Amino acid sequence: MLGIRAVGQQEWSRYREGKELTMGQAVKAKCYDCSGGYVDGAVDCEMKNCDLYPFHAYNPNKKKRAMSDAQKVALSNLHKVNKEVTSG
Repeated sequence: MLGIRAVGQQEWSRYREGKELTMGQAVKAKCYDCSGGYVDGAVDCEMKNCDLYPFHAYNPNKKKRAMSDAQKVALSNLHKVNKEVTSG
């Protein structure tokens, strides 16, 4: 299994099973998915233009802070698209 120890693997599995996720869990799951399961290792994706980048588990400058309204909308939209893709 890819990235079995990487942050987000459990959250991604929960999402694929149709279980509810918290905002933080959703971010971890999306980063895990976007990073291809961290097949190259648990490292910073360096995608600084991503709205979720400040929350990326391996971002060396990660800061705990509240999401902006724009980031919440972006995550919500990503969740909706992923849900349509996986259920369609």
